Amino acid sequence: MPPPELEAAVQRWRRDPAHFARSVLGVTTLWRRQVEILEALRDHRRVAVPSCHESGKTFVASVAAVHHLVSYQPSKVITTAPTQRQVKDLLWSEIRARHTGMVRTLGGDPGLGAPNLTQWAIPDEPDWFATGFATSPDKASENATRLHGYHSPHLLVILDEAGGIAREVWSAIDGLLTSGDARVLAIGNPSAGTEFERVCRSPDWRVLRIAATDCPNLQPGAQPLPWGVTRAWVEEMRRRWGASSPVFQTKVLGLFPESSVDTLLSIADVEAAIARRPSNEDRGAVSIGCDVARFGSDETVIYVVRGGAVLAVECFGGQDTMRTAGAVLRLAREHGVEVYDAERIAIDDTGIGGAVVDRLREQGWDVQAINFGASPRQSSNETRFFNRRTELWWDLREWVRHDAALGDLSPDTQDALRADLTAPKYEQRSDGRIALEPKDRIRQRVGRSPDHGDALALAIAARVRARFFGPDDDTTPPSRDDDDEDDADVAEAQRRCGPFAGYTFERFRRMIGV
Repeated sequence: MPPPELEAAVQRWRRDPAHFARSVLGVTTLWRRQVEILEALRDHRRVAVPSCHESGKTFVASVAAVHHLVSYQPSKVITTAPTQRQVKDLLWSEIRARHTGMVRTLGGDPGLGAPNLTQWAIPDEPDWFATGFATSPDKASENATRLHGYHSPHLLVILDEAGGIAREVWSAIDGLLTSGDARVLAIGNPSAGTEFERVCRSPDWRVLRIAATDCPNLQPGAQPLPWGVTRAWVEEMRRRWGASSPVFQTKVLGLFPESSVDTLLSIADVEAAIARRPSNEDRGAVSIGCDVARFGSDETVIYVVRGGAVLAVECFGGQDTMRTAGAVLRLAREHGVEVYDAERIAIDDTGIGGAVVDRLREQGWDVQAINFGASPRQSSNETRFFNRRTELWWDLREWVRHDAALGDLSPDTQDALRADLTAPKYEQRSDGRIALEPKDRIRQRVGRSPDHGDALALAIAARVRARFFGPDDDTTPPSRDDDDEDDADVAEAQRRCGPFAGYTFERFRRMIGV
């Protein structure tokens, strides 16, 4: 193309990014919201896109990256995401596909080089390139330093999966926007309590939300396309989690979920726990909690916990108590819980759960039987909490806020915890005690039972109740406030057992036959 024609073409590409996508990249599938994102990036320095799942946000980010690199000479495009897999296999896979489309549309290589896994350097132009790298939250300061020094007359920074990017990295990016024609595009699923949420609520950013109802497959009379979110998936999410759940709000509506003042655990608390990853040095006693299904739509759920980490999760439908008892014993043995440590296992004793308790005790496993409707276990809590379930969930609340590291769990389990941990509300009764919303009322309100939340609360209860802290154990001795055993019984056990005084009275009784 002669220079005058090329200059005119470039000027049109800059004015009309959708035209560039069609005429240069061969893209014919841009839809209304994607065009709005490209035009917003043309007109604004800061653009944020909180989006539902499968909306084509990474696709449009790849178009933006190639459009900027080709339309501005020289230019730099910096892309980042929390993990290298997200950089290489998601956004840069799409960038490579856009380059392939450009070569096909133009009938050959235009002489701009070609991208590899995470780099695209224009030949003989050291200041004209695109690059991608991960900025993982666990190395936030180091990763922020990597962003220093990227300056260009035309700079574009793309943050993919922006909800997982640490505050230090956002601050470094702000430093890049102080000079020249620098722009930033942040895309991702909404995540409460993050820097992404903060910028999406800032007047300094042009925010374009993508809800599932915006997407092509959900338009009235639309012919189903082989890509993108579908109406069937939306209805499945509605049935599974409920339209008011934070999972539905984020994944379907593209909204940052709000927590009401009477919610026991906020979505920000849960997201913070999901963002944390367990430490390899996290040790302690293993504890197990099992919430037994009571109704047809409920699930039996078992959680295995150590320290702040969840080691295993199992869930299944139906009310087969023998299967449930067998699953509990199998998980106990797999994770080193012996029969003399059976009190590290807590079972929902309400309703059908009593049969599971009976079966385990029949086999010699003296597990804890938890009745949610009973009085609080600690006498000091009787004036604070209405019942045992409220006491358990209050302990769970503190664990989630301060100790939980749920980053290694599967996405399905994380979604279940997002929904269940934020479901219960609480009230202050006239007598001053706190009462958690009953399980049946939660089921009526949100259409399901918080089985994962109850199982995890039971696992935390079993951990609190575990009292073995002898010389070979690494659990912390409980405070006297946590111990509801009779002082005289403990004193007698200590007198009779001498060096075994660290055991609970129940264990003394089993050992010495009282």
